[in-house]
Amino acid sequence: MTLLEYNELIKIFAAQDPDLMHTEEQPAVFCCGADEVAAVLRDIAERMVLLLPPYAKIPRDNAAMGNMWFKQGLVIALEFVPVDDSAKKLKVLDKAEQVLDRLYKFLNDYRRQPLVPGISPLAFDPKTWESDSVGPIAENHFGYSAEFVLRDGIRL
Repeated sequence: MTLLEYNELIKIFAAQDPDLMHTEEQPAVFCCGADEVAAVLRDIAERMVLLLPPYAKIPRDNAAMGNMWFKQGLVIALEFVPVDDSAKKLKVLDKAEQVLDRLYKFLNDYRRQPLVPGISPLAFDPKTWESDSVGPIAENHFGYSAEFVLRDGIRL
């Protein structure tokens, strides 16, 4: 799976998700690095979005099958919370956790049977999923992040 395919797969999930409702006109998925987060979030009103930094990758030995890439993915679900609104903060954290739970299920289902023509099979390792709350980020955005590993053959 390439970085472009990975981004497209997350956008497909976000288009189907009831809390994200990603479209080209109103995107909910943003591929950005840490230095771009504040600029991306500045113009987003009170709605849930996914930040998708490019994955890191390292080669690992796969016994008799040669080397594989271990791609370390990170997804962050965020929404703006007004300062000192602890009730809204709790609701946003709950919603972000649910979005990432649905993403986990989507990736887990996809690895069993490719659902999208033109996107490579996904070797998502469900046992590597780790999630935690995050925030405040940028202008008081809160949510949840998830880290996980995708395995992919090395093609030279």
